[in-house]
Amino acid sequence: MANWTVTPGTKSTTGGGSVNNTTVDLIINPLLSNGQWSGVYIQKENFMIGGGTETGSGTCIWNTGSGSWNVDGIAANIDQVEFINGPNTGEATNHVIARCTFNNFTVPNVDTTYNLDIDENPSSPITQGIDRKVCFQLWLPYVNLGSDLLESQGVSDMGQSVMYTFLKAAGGGMGFPSIGTTWNTAGSGATDSLNHASFTDTSGNRSITRTLLNPITYEDDGYFKYKFEGTIPHTEYNEEQNYRITSFLVRRAFNGNEIDPPTAANLDGDNAALEIGTLDELPYGFYFNPANFSLNSDQLGFTYSSAYNWVSSSPNYHYINTSDGYLIGKRFEIQFNPMDVEPDPEDFCELGHTFILGDVPIVIPPAEEGMVITDVIAPTINTRNAGYKEVTVRGSAGAEYELCLQKMQSSTSIVPASTGGYYNFISQNFENGARVASNTFTIPSSGTNTHHYKIPIGSADARYEFFVIPKGTTTARDNVPTKAGDLTSNFYGTRTLTLYPNSAGHLSPTNRYETLTTDALKITLTQDAKEGRKRTLSDISKTVFGSCKTALSTGTRLVLKRPDSNINVGMYVTIPMAGNGVPHVTTVSSVRGNIITLSASSTIAADQDVRFDSPSSKLFPFTKTISANGSCALARAFGSANWLPEEAIGNLETAQRVVAAGASSGDTITLTSVNAVNTSRINTKYLQGDTIIGGGGKDYVRIVSVSPSGKTITVATAQDVSNGDIFSVIDDPDSTIKESADGGIIPIHIQGDVNTTPSPDTCTISGYLYINFIAGDIQLPINLDTLITPSGTP
Repeated sequence: MANWTVTPGTKSTTGGGSVNNTTVDLIINPLLSNGQWSGVYIQKENFMIGGGTETGSGTCIWNTGSGSWNVDGIAANIDQVEFINGPNTGEATNHVIARCTFNNFTVPNVDTTYNLDIDENPSSPITQGIDRKVCFQLWLPYVNLGSDLLESQGVSDMGQSVMYTFLKAAGGGMGFPSIGTTWNTAGSGATDSLNHASFTDTSGNRSITRTLLNPITYEDDGYFKYKFEGTIPHTEYNEEQNYRITSFLVRRAFNGNEIDPPTAANLDGDNAALEIGTLDELPYGFYFNPANFSLNSDQLGFTYSSAYNWVSSSPNYHYINTSDGYLIGKRFEIQFNPMDVEPDPEDFCELGHTFILGDVPIVIPPAEEGMVITDVIAPTINTRNAGYKEVTVRGSAGAEYELCLQKMQSSTSIVPASTGGYYNFISQNFENGARVASNTFTIPSSGTNTHHYKIPIGSADARYEFFVIPKGTTTARDNVPTKAGDLTSNFYGTRTLTLYPNSAGHLSPTNRYETLTTDALKITLTQDAKEGRKRTLSDISKTVFGSCKTALSTGTRLVLKRPDSNINVGMYVTIPMAGNGVPHVTTVSSVRGNIITLSASSTIAADQDVRFDSPSSKLFPFTKTISANGSCALARAFGSANWLPEEAIGNLETAQRVVAAGASSGDTITLTSVNAVNTSRINTKYLQGDTIIGGGGKDYVRIVSVSPSGKTITVATAQDVSNGDIFSVIDDPDSTIKESADGGIIPIHIQGDVNTTPSPDTCTISGYLYINFIAGDIQLPINLDTLITPSGTP
């Protein structure tokens, strides 16, 4: 059965007249005969005229050509049929126009029907999904070390001294194909030192083309500028998957030719088996510093920053398998996960997404004599569940050293802690006192010593320092840490978010709520600090928006204007910041086309936006019930000027914008709104602005008090303020205590419900927060006055 239907086109004209180049449009829709969406996505390339000939590949214009022309009636009267996309290309609602052009002929005197044989084009079949676009640029620095090596090693010109080789994916599907041992450049896969030609990667059924944009001007530009463009086919797309787009190795070169050509084996080993040049012979006397590589991804824009992920994945480094331990290569990998919103922009490349590899950190070692320590490698980040980790010391066989791992007094100190400040690598625990005498070691003939250690599990952040102290005649290179502060390893414990109720409306004439400062009314969430910005499957929350077609009144049968295959059972349902029509933690019970069954009776207006979110570790539902004090009354603020659910959670940003509502000269300033000012912790807030004059000429002044009813604040020193002046409410700039979320927490929906039976009245505040990260142990107020109106006296 066809999964598309055609609406005929008609043309009215006078019989006996002449028709020339007149057109009639037929409309092709992805609908079943009953009017329901068939589940397919159509576009102009999907269709053809049976027996016709396309005027050119991809033109979608068909005529008789030299063959038959499957048009019933007077076939010769139709010159051509052109298929044209409707306005919603890439969406389920897109239609295709079949535009018929008539030649010059005399119109019949009776109604005449022409039947076109519209077929599906086997060269571009109809699909049940949309291919996702990929397009970004990768800029890799052009490096010529001739002048640098000239001084130290007498080399006149190095030419291109750093080259980049791309690894070809070796199967395993679209998401994470294993990195193979094929080094591809030109289309044939043969080695091309400059990687000039395009290469199209078709692994996992994808088609990603890498092209060097400046094969002539790269030296003048200072970068090799590559473009990666292609598609992730809908048949392979999984929205919870990162897709490996490219993996490349930064390598040493001489005049554009590799010094260390890769072999086909053991590329994933810790010490890769690479054929190596001799470092102590010209022109091989340089290497890389692994600590100073950086891949700049600032040009992705805020919207797409979470769609990309770049890693220096295992194996991080490729070392020469000698006692010298030089770093001769570093591998990078760029992954992409298309945004949940479809369709992609028509020209994805116009977004200008660009990765730029920073300056390649090259080290030219001086001539050395005797025993030498060449490198110390240790993790710079430790997490609570890290277990045992390794620190590696490299150098000459027989080199002696004392290995130190010390815990510091604080994250800003390089003074060892008085308790448990010194690690014993023999007993594998931290000890009190001074440096551990048994931590003296000798590098074996392999040139590498590996030591194991374990950081104690704790909730607080801590700072650790690694360094070595050469013994006897042993020396250390300049890049080797020899004192505290040279190689810092940070331990990240936990982060706790605390939400607490806050209200100014209950203070006059007397307290209208129960005591709001009790621990019982606080909502807390504690998470392990994440290492960098890792994303796991448990972190990914799918979000889908729909629109209510028919008003829902205290029922569970929600009818949307159109179906969406991304809506799944178990998703949370909200009407964002639009009241309490949907009870807290209502979920999707079943999905049937555009009919969604909800787990709880709800009320949703027609045309109301409805949001669906899949549960994840980043989605935090919360609820808390608060009682009125005595006989005080509580009422929902919905519909009043005070109803501002978007402002219910305070301190979300480090700086929150406020605007002066009038001119003043004194310590009292009137604002258009004071919701950004947290009344219960006012002693931690400051007003900052270009016209503010604080102590010592600073541009901020402490906020002393706030009057919600008068929308005024009092500051520590008098200020001259003009109407419309813009200020920021900020945390104490001189304090290290976190009082804001730094933009890491986004409210999805907040609502307030009131229960007046039995006495006393109670209100329940509930909602959902998206936790991208918890910046520290932070406390955020829930401003009750934006949701609830208290009144009366106890």
